[in-house]
This record gives sequence, structure tokens and C-alpha cells, in this order.
Amino acid sequence: MPDIDWQTVAALLALGFSVYTFRKTYSLAQKQAELLEDQKRLNRILVEKEEAEAANARKADVSARMVRELKGSKVKVFNAGRAAARNVRLVTDETGGGFQLLNREIFPLETLEPQQGVDLPAAIHMGSPAKMPITLIWDDGTGNNHEKVVYLTR
Repeated sequence: MPDIDWQTVAALLALGFSVYTFRKTYSLAQKQAELLEDQKRLNRILVEKEEAEAANARKADVSARMVRELKGSKVKVFNAGRAAARNVRLVTDETGGGFQLLNREIFPLETLEPQQGVDLPAAIHMGSPAKMPITLIWDDGTGNNHEKVVYLTR
């Protein structure tokens, strides 16, 4: 076995250190690539969330419910959305009898602001059905003729 001089030892140490450094650099590059992919995914999620919030800020949500009071009943039509509803229309099928909405001449409403509502007196007759469908149609910042069917119960 030949004698190993100090130059060979230094070269082997340098080679070992180079291999160690290469492996560490490669490992860090892999972790950095994973973090970059995670960052891209999070950015996509944030952009989608911002777009959804921007769309919701332009969206109205018109609904209605029956409210019973001492003097009688009324139907409250309201906007639970974050944007104004324009050209709000109310369509009912009163051929079945029972419910009758009074003061309907206020429809179509030009504008129904967010968290705003209107009350319509309701006449309920004996033998009327337990529920009556009404259709609400409106326009908002996301488009025209949005439609929602609400079942009013007595």
C-alpha cells in the first residue's frame, strides 16, 4: 500500500466537501422550487377570492318574506346584497286564490338599495293555500333579469 501524502488527503477532503455542498445546494433548490409552487398556488387563490369579492360587490340579492302583525300580514321585499337592484319586478300567480298583495302598483321599483326594503300589505282569505310562490326579477351590476322564486307561507 503506497503512502498517502498530505496532498492526496487535501484533495479527498476537497472532493468530499464539494459533494456535500452540491447535495445541500440541490436539496435547497428543490425546497425553493416547492415553495415557489406553493406561492403561485396561494397567489391564484387570492386572485380568485378578490375577483369573487369584486363580483359580489356588484351583485344584488332580492328576496321576500311574509311578516305577520297585529293588524294583518304584509310581504317585505328586500335587498340583502351589496349592490343596488334596479328595475325590480314582482310576478305572482293569484289565480289560486288565497293570498292577495295590495299596493302592487309600486312595482317595478326603479332602485332598491342594499339593506333597503318595501312592505306590501297582504290580504289572506279563508281556505287559502299554505304557501304562495312569487317571482322576483331584477337587474344589477352583474347583469339583467336575475330571477328568484320565493315561497311565502302564511
